[in-house]
Amino acid sequence: MNILIVDDHPSGRELTVEALRPLGYELIEAGSADTAVRLAREEQPALILLDIRMPSVDGFAAIHALREDPITTDICIVAFTACAMRGEKQAAMEAGFDGCLTKPIPMAALREEVRHYLSRKRAGGVRRGPESGDTQPKNGLKRACAAGTGHASSHTFVYQG
Repeated sequence: MNILIVDDHPSGRELTVEALRPLGYELIEAGSADTAVRLAREEQPALILLDIRMPSVDGFAAIHALREDPITTDICIVAFTACAMRGEKQAAMEAGFDGCLTKPIPMAALREEVRHYLSRKRAGGVRRGPESGDTQPKNGLKRACAAGTGHASSHTFVYQG
């Protein structure tokens, strides 16, 4: 199983790869939305972590292209963004994302979220849109991140560079 990590900041991609490497999945990186759409078609990853705010083509344009393409329409795609402005998570869900994670996030929490989305994908349980009720991270992780609580590795965060 592979995961496509899309972030225009190399340091953000590197930290995400570092966080997810222990899970044992093949990790594919893209530095732009255009590259992400191409790689998604070629590699058909099980999960895409897609930054929303990128220059040129943003994550919203990328999700539109991915959902319109029969080859990529069923891929689990999670918005992974440092900007959690009011309404942005709702907009992400309405645009077709399967979930939304906000950076910074503790590495252990990111790994837990990835496992959660991949298990839902395997079980055929990923639902899109606001009606899914899954606009918040699992198990109150948003609160844990904000409070700096959680697993032993919660002191190491994935940042946007």
